[in-house]
Amino acid sequence: MQQIIAKIATVENRIKSFFYNHDIGQLLRQSNIRKEKDVCLDTLFQFLLRFL
Repeated sequence: MQQIIAKIATVENRIKSFFYNHDIGQLLRQSNIRKEKDVCLDTLFQFLLRFL
């Protein structure tokens, strides 16, 4: 169980690093996309990818 949790944390950190390095937050703001408080950027991005 601990290995699974550690792997999930690693994946989450990699996703956050991707969003930070590619400045996805700024891209969303420039596109007039706002998110609610407590909604993760990765969740929002995955939702938007469904429409592509």
